[in-house]
Amino acid sequence: MSALTGFRISPQQARAWRDARHSAADSASSCLVVEVALAPPAAEIDARLQAMAQREEILRTVLHAVPGMALPIQVIEDQPRVTFAAEDWRDADAAQRAVRLNKSTLQAGSVLSVRYVRIEDERWWLCLEGDASALDLSSLALIASELLGAAQAERLQYVDYAEWKNGLLEDEADGQAVRFWQQMRTESAPLELHGLQTAGNDQACRPALHALAGMPAHAELQALASRVGLSLDELLFAAWCVLLARLSGQQRIQLGWQDAGRGEGLEQALGLFEQRLPVQVEVDLQAPLTSQAATLLAPLRQARGWRDHYDSEQPCALYFAWRELEVPGNLGTPVVASGFQPPFALGLECHAGSDATLELRLAYDRTRFAATAIACLEEQWARLLQGLCAQDAILGTLPLLGPRQEQGLQASAKSAEVRDASVLTLLEERAQANPDAPALVDGGGLTRYGELLAQVDALARRLRSAGVQSGDVVGILMRREPQAIVAMLAALKAGAAYLPLDPAYPGERLSYMLDNSSARLLLTTQALQGGVSSGVPTLLLDAAGEAPSADAEPLPAVSGEQTAYLIYTSGSSGQPKGVPISHAALSRSTQVRMAFYPEPVQAYLLLSSLSFDSSVAGIYWTLCQGGLLVLPASGEELDLEVLAALIERHRVSHSLSLPSLYETLLDYCDAATLAHLRTWIVAGEPCTPRVLDKHRNKVGHAQLVNEYGPTEATVWATAEVLSAAAPGAATISIGRPIPGMGLWLLNEHGQPAAIGEPGEIHLGGPTLTSGYLGLPEQTASAFVHYPHIAAGQRLYRTGDLARRHVDGRLDFLGRRDQQIKIRGHRVERGEIERVLQSHSEVREAVVIAQVHEGSARLIAYFTDRHGYVPEAQALSSFINDRLPSYMVPAAFVHLSALPHTPNGKLDLNALPDPDQLVAASAAYLAPRDEMEAALADICQQVLKRERIGVRDNFFQIGGDSILSLQIVSRANQQGIRLSAKQIFESETIERMAQVATRGAPESEAPVATTPEDARAAGTAAAFPLADLDDAAFGDLLAELNSTD
Repeated sequence: MSALTGFRISPQQARAWRDARHSAADSASSCLVVEVALAPPAAEIDARLQAMAQREEILRTVLHAVPGMALPIQVIEDQPRVTFAAEDWRDADAAQRAVRLNKSTLQAGSVLSVRYVRIEDERWWLCLEGDASALDLSSLALIASELLGAAQAERLQYVDYAEWKNGLLEDEADGQAVRFWQQMRTESAPLELHGLQTAGNDQACRPALHALAGMPAHAELQALASRVGLSLDELLFAAWCVLLARLSGQQRIQLGWQDAGRGEGLEQALGLFEQRLPVQVEVDLQAPLTSQAATLLAPLRQARGWRDHYDSEQPCALYFAWRELEVPGNLGTPVVASGFQPPFALGLECHAGSDATLELRLAYDRTRFAATAIACLEEQWARLLQGLCAQDAILGTLPLLGPRQEQGLQASAKSAEVRDASVLTLLEERAQANPDAPALVDGGGLTRYGELLAQVDALARRLRSAGVQSGDVVGILMRREPQAIVAMLAALKAGAAYLPLDPAYPGERLSYMLDNSSARLLLTTQALQGGVSSGVPTLLLDAAGEAPSADAEPLPAVSGEQTAYLIYTSGSSGQPKGVPISHAALSRSTQVRMAFYPEPVQAYLLLSSLSFDSSVAGIYWTLCQGGLLVLPASGEELDLEVLAALIERHRVSHSLSLPSLYETLLDYCDAATLAHLRTWIVAGEPCTPRVLDKHRNKVGHAQLVNEYGPTEATVWATAEVLSAAAPGAATISIGRPIPGMGLWLLNEHGQPAAIGEPGEIHLGGPTLTSGYLGLPEQTASAFVHYPHIAAGQRLYRTGDLARRHVDGRLDFLGRRDQQIKIRGHRVERGEIERVLQSHSEVREAVVIAQVHEGSARLIAYFTDRHGYVPEAQALSSFINDRLPSYMVPAAFVHLSALPHTPNGKLDLNALPDPDQLVAASAAYLAPRDEMEAALADICQQVLKRERIGVRDNFFQIGGDSILSLQIVSRANQQGIRLSAKQIFESETIERMAQVATRGAPESEAPVATTPEDARAAGTAAAFPLADLDDAAFGDLLAELNSTD
């Protein structure tokens, strides 16, 4: 057997060879179609082709895989690797010609396929298709010129170029060029066009081309390029970077520049010289193009200067290509050209002709971009170029919306038709229709609808006798119990607004809310009245009181403009701010909810604290439909066994919670327990595909809905009935606006955000609050009017960022300000920082949210005032006395000074990782027995940590109330009995192991049965559950299930 003589392939060939294995295209090839000016005979063209193949080694070259070698070698054979065919297409129309052109004729092992096609009596096409690992588009143009009669050129053979290129890279192994490309390839955030692009695609690339229309004329673009001091190719590259920056929300853009790769002496050479150079540019959307053109283009110009030294190793999913295609000698005119090389996601292909023509096309991967997304990109690209030509404006202000996108600017759903009736009217209608139906149930028994109405009426008259007038505020300091629901409804019936107050809150905060709201009266119980010190008169609901007079005057009518309830949210000023919601807004929100969800509520499990507006959704949705409201006692939401029993016992059909709590319940409950579930709503934090997968696997018969909405818009604003998550997506969409809700996305310049472009959510409609109680400046800042948006109607700036998909769905992106979410609670960092700085030994403080696996915890960094560093426990207690428990940081980190940027701003990115500090300062103690080992393994799984010592504090290393439930669930699966309360009291694995037991849990103490008619139909028996509440445990309750 003769020895195989071969040569090293070039870096470009190596890239093309690797890429071809990731493409789903029939063949990886470059194509060029030339309309022939003077048509020579077919035989003459064929003869020239064969002669050319004998002269040019690349036309006789094949790649051979050699065992043991990572890359193939190129072997020059004696026989040409070219094919020729003469065809007659005069019988074909334009569509049929396109089909024939798109069909590859490049045979396996061939380098070049040539078709000489007669399309009309006097019109001919020369169609060339070259192997992508051997010939680029410029090479095809040179071949076409020679086949049509141009003089033969003296050329460098490609194997000589490949050896030169490889040798150059080897000689520069440690040189300046290598360092340049290493810097250019520095890791940056992946550029994703989420609103347009399918996320996380693992399929092979399926390339396609889309010709762009509606662009400014060539002369306009050339004039713009001259004004900004760029060549036309540089101008279009810069504009492409601007569009990518706008749509991705990233200023640092990494993409590929498709470089011809033909330096001096390579102008006439045949082969694969094109290479995609990685380029990183910075786009300042706060400035016009004229002021940054040179800076923006500097990295590209440097990259082109070092192109001979590039190894073609880095793939570029996004790219820009500029090709000046012409057939030398004016022997033909290119009419079709495609030279894109998969794999890629998206590229802008620019083909400039010698006659001042310019053809722009989008090359895209069909597995990542749908045709509708490409149509949107076409509009956005055209609008951007038009804007750049028309004015020298700040880049972030240039409009991107085309006519089709402007039609969907207000992404609002169908209008909502609702009755002009309050929730009291709706509830009374249900109650009067079926007074014996169960309305409320807890461990103490049942309240029927008829009884509920009577209790509400009696308490409302009692409130009027106590001096409550229409428009007053009544504070309600009660746990989650039927009496609290009666108190809320009675306040409404008396013409007042109710203010729900959580007993777990510090007394100082409760007093502030009562005083700030000018509450007329406080409703509470004897056990809770000591939790607040305020001058507001108190009415004890569990103390004997005078019955209302039978001839008392009628209760007042309630108007839609009156305030129904008042909810306080975290405030940046250091104090919470009150949000009043009107009767009209409450009724509309409730009626829209009843229309949106097709199945009426049979039994609703209320998990939210009454002081959070997410409870509003469940309470009125249930009672206005005649359903049963299931009220877990305080503390029971921390016991998975109790929750599972409630769900099964009362045949719960609907509920709402944080996604993390629902996921834990899904892990704990079996399918039979959830058999009657019809709808579970998740809200308050991002929902992950993992939650959806678990839901579908266990309760596929029920619907899972992801809701989003701020308190200021009456509970909810968008919703998404979840079916399947996008492949690779980190979170689930928050859906589309609910009926009647106006939603606009505006960028930071107040311009409508294009599809895919990040923007701040602005809400409009009749469910908006009137503003913040007693805070006119904050109200004016948050509630705005834009003359060019929504006809100037009043909009609420949520501070939440989102992007819109082509189909109108929204992805939540986080906050634009200092507000953060902790287990569903809105938290203003400034409020915590001000409290911490009020400590006598703290000089400066900053609070951040550390997010891991979708769960967030607060970290406080501080400097000392007098050289004394207070202990973390002391600071935690100090804050806990003044703020709700969910606002107490999980960790406190002392620093000698807070880090600042050179311009004096606080540098949050320079703050040290608290986990590393804890790991460095704490001595690791390994588990010493079987129980400690089992609990350590469970904690490591839940907290996603490789190692946890038995004396490491669970809460200081990332634990919280929801994660404690996951530990309980996993421990239970291993036969370890441990409650969430025990975890909070123990804090370390060492102490958890001392209280945990193995085997079945101890039985509940005997208790009285709930009355038969308190249960949903078909339930065999029902028992009230043990009340887990105590003083040490009460602060934990507010942390769960807020979905504000």
